[in-house]
Amino acid sequence: MNTLNHLDKLSDHQQEYMLDDLDVRCQTNVAAVRATTSRRVHAAVELRPGNACDRDSLLTCMQSSEVSTTGMSGIASKPIMAGSVIHMQFDPSTLDVPPTLAICDRCTMLSDTSFELRFRFTQPIELAGF
Repeated sequence: MNTLNHLDKLSDHQQEYMLDDLDVRCQTNVAAVRATTSRRVHAAVELRPGNACDRDSLLTCMQSSEVSTTGMSGIASKPIMAGSVIHMQFDPSTLDVPPTLAICDRCTMLSDTSFELRFRFTQPIELAGF
């Protein structure tokens, strides 16, 4: 049974987990498979606290690297704790998506001033061209 042919029957979160596992176990480049479930998008994203009373305070800005209808990843200059609920505001000139809430799934330190962040949207978003 060819596992890659059955990826479209899994949720995006399950697909992401399986591809990460495959990448670690086999040291296989899975970029071609990921391209079928997400898109490389470079857009500025403002990250603010998820609770409405604190949304006027900016936590950090992120440069997105990969976006799907259920989540996204990118690079920021400050860390966000895994499990934090974040309000995201996208730069409409590069990614026309309304503000949305997301949960931080992972924060990986790349350097003292660079962090890779992965988020899961609380509701799927609409992306043009998907």
